Amino acid sequence: MRRHVRRIAELCAHLPEVLRGLIREDDLSLLDGGWVKHNGAVRAFAPQTPALGVVMPSNSPGVNTLWLPAIVMKVAVALKPGRDDPWTPYRLFQALLAAGLPADALSYYPTDHEGAMAILRSAGRSLLFGDDETTAPWRGDSRVEIHGPGRSKVLIGEDLLDAAGTLEVCISSILENSGRSCTNASTIVVPRRGAEIAEALAARLATVEPRPPEDEEAKLAAFVRPEIAERISAVAAGWYGRTAEPTSCRRSSAATPSPIRWPTGSSSSPLPASWRSRRWRWPRRSVPPWWSPL
Repeated sequence: MRRHVRRIAELCAHLPEVLRGLIREDDLSLLDGGWVKHNGAVRAFAPQTPALGVVMPSNSPGVNTLWLPAIVMKVAVALKPGRDDPWTPYRLFQALLAAGLPADALSYYPTDHEGAMAILRSAGRSLLFGDDETTAPWRGDSRVEIHGPGRSKVLIGEDLLDAAGTLEVCISSILENSGRSCTNASTIVVPRRGAEIAEALAARLATVEPRPPEDEEAKLAAFVRPEIAERISAVAAGWYGRTAEPTSCRRSSAATPSPIRWPTGSSSSPLPASWRSRRWRWPRRSVPPWWSPL
């Protein structure tokens, strides 16, 4: 959690550099200069929408860094927070208002699914976070930028199978950002030695203990609603034909499941991809028949 807070603070401290990267220019005055001649070409930057719609997830406070640059570009933000994390964007809004941002530049809507759909329909451009069911109706809409669900893979070639650091890359791909980001790896594919590598991964990941969110050493994100963790365990146990027995850390209303690795002979799963990438489950996916499955 503290790492996410530092990530947001770092973005705010380095927004000029972020903007230069976004517009691929060093001179930020181009954003306000109208039509200007620059590097031998006449150009202008104009907003494509007066307001950016944002439908947030609950898996990571750090994703709030994605809408913050819009404010600096003088684009208003209409935001629906995630059900389990309404506080991070609310606190950011309050900080921006305290810094002098006009109140009409920020709209905060702690609403339901219908309210989220209204934001997406009304805004000229939007960011949408969600699973397949949530994002499917908007995949053909050029106004909506979809984030998630994640299906990131680690593909290890023969030349790097025995290289130093390969296992560390796999661990960081699974575990960074609390293991709940849509960019976390959900599958690791190798040409051989699948069982050996899976056991090595399991041994390392088994040392990751669930801790309270406020613990500086916490590496796994807690669920605000423990029943979600229990529901995932039940669905996964039914799919893999075994009883899941994860160690969990419960504090007040939050629960953090610990990592578990399951072998499976299928590359499909009833778990939504965004759940699958939350790597307290370390499933071993099947691979093409000419490769050794994990």
